[in-house]
Amino acid sequence: MSETHTPERRIPASFWLGLVGAIAALLGLLALVWFKVENKELTAAQNWALLAVVIVGLLVWAWVNRAELATMLTSRGAALNTNAILSLLAVAAIAFVLNYWLIPRHLGRYKLDLTAGHYYTLSEQTKNVVGAITAADPIELVAFIPEDSYRQLGGDVRALELNRKRLEEYGRLSGNLSVKTLDPNIATEARQIREESSLPSLPQLGAIVRFKKDPTALETIQGLDESQITQGLSKLLDSKGVKRKVYFLTGHGEMPLTQVAPEPGKPLSGINLAAYKNDLEQNRYEVAEQPLIATGVPADCDVLVSIGARTA
Repeated sequence: MSETHTPERRIPASFWLGLVGAIAALLGLLALVWFKVENKELTAAQNWALLAVVIVGLLVWAWVNRAELATMLTSRGAALNTNAILSLLAVAAIAFVLNYWLIPRHLGRYKLDLTAGHYYTLSEQTKNVVGAITAADPIELVAFIPEDSYRQLGGDVRALELNRKRLEEYGRLSGNLSVKTLDPNIATEARQIREESSLPSLPQLGAIVRFKKDPTALETIQGLDESQITQGLSKLLDSKGVKRKVYFLTGHGEMPLTQVAPEPGKPLSGINLAAYKNDLEQNRYEVAEQPLIATGVPADCDVLVSIGARTA
């Protein structure tokens, strides 16, 4: 008797091509959803690139399975299948419009807060300040939370998460305010923000608010309380990002801003205002020294300081 051999069935290359297309489309869609849920802002180019991956992946999958799709559409139940697909697409479109456009931009103020003490309900002052942000000059709120070091120091993780959730409420109030949270010790984006905004360092467990069109116009916030963040937004809106200038008087034996060389035969003095100067500069003040001469106070002076004058 002769043996019959069943030919080995090989999976066609088109199957793998269709599978790759479907996986690429799924991953692209999941990436878009994840970036939105995590409040991570993408550039226009990145958004279009992910959308292109989804569309191309779907087209590749449809082309590979064109015969099956044609059979499905020409079958007796084609009308029913088409109506079901169109209904699903309509529901998805409505959900997208509600969640990512209508509610965040127009209904963000209205929600039900069932927490004790209404922890997630922002004050009327905060709502008024955020409401003053215009579409022509949108603002970005970036909170910096070093999670690993915070946990290692025994910080209250639950309080940290509550702060994070409350920060998200700011973004719900207006489409003109975007909110994101970064780890200043890990996130590459945090380093980019520091360089863009010309900051000497980033606040730890703090935030910055800055104009999107001018990243150097900003306010630094040392803390994550609602009052601190709202005050920072208010300052940014009031000043439009212009640095306020502080002058320290010199020429009367005042305390110096930086360490100075000692006089011959005298020990080096460690008393200076370098730490205060650094704090002022981090809070968007421009600091300079000014001898009080006949010309008087400079026109751009917002604050004039004299500390430790020894002579008249």
